[in-house]
Amino acid sequence: MADQHDTSDKIPSALQLDGLLKDREALYQEIVTGTGVAEKTKRFALSTLGLLALYGLSMGIYNGPLQALSAAVKMPLLFFFTLLVCFPILHVLNVLLGSKMGFLRTLTLILASITTSAVILGAFAPITFFFVISGSGYSFMKLLHVFTTGIAAAIGLLSMYRGLVVVCENHGIYPKSAIRILRLWMVVFAFVGTQMVWSLRPLVGDKGQDFEIIRSNREGNFYTSVIHSFRDILND
Repeated sequence: MADQHDTSDKIPSALQLDGLLKDREALYQEIVTGTGVAEKTKRFALSTLGLLALYGLSMGIYNGPLQALSAAVKMPLLFFFTLLVCFPILHVLNVLLGSKMGFLRTLTLILASITTSAVILGAFAPITFFFVISGSGYSFMKLLHVFTTGIAAAIGLLSMYRGLVVVCENHGIYPKSAIRILRLWMVVFAFVGTQMVWSLRPLVGDKGQDFEIIRSNREGNFYTSVIHSFRDILND
């Protein structure tokens, strides 16, 4: 079924988000079979943009309004840039391995997983804001956001994987070899995402440093920063 036919199914955005939480397999089946794919892609992208911006605000407000605005822009960029880097190789490998899904349907499946992550992060926003107003330290706030973002991203990717396995086994349009590639791609996506966080920092912002849109100091990496934050908390 051609992806170009997919604009007819006008599904409200709220119902699509509800479907992601309650009946992912049915939603993925609609995408795989080409039902309303173009509309779903638009809805997922807009929902993800809004929810990640909301979470970015709750993240950056720790260091004031400028940092909040900066983080609100960076959080959607983080996920969309990671998708931009990782998606082409997944689609090319899928085609080479015999996948019958078109470019837009594959993209919509990945967007659905990112939207799932964005919904979780949006739900976390009040919690992170609570820790901001309660006076939590910088290292704690960094680790809190690493934890929440990591959990949200993992749930989004795993939900996509499980739904895709079930749906594609029923329809026979996504070969098992491509499923194995998808597992490896999920690891690559996570690694690229962490490096993208480092490239776009600061997101939380240290109150002891001047505001910067992009940190000029390029030394270190994401993983050593997390270790240093753990050490700071243990020392305190």
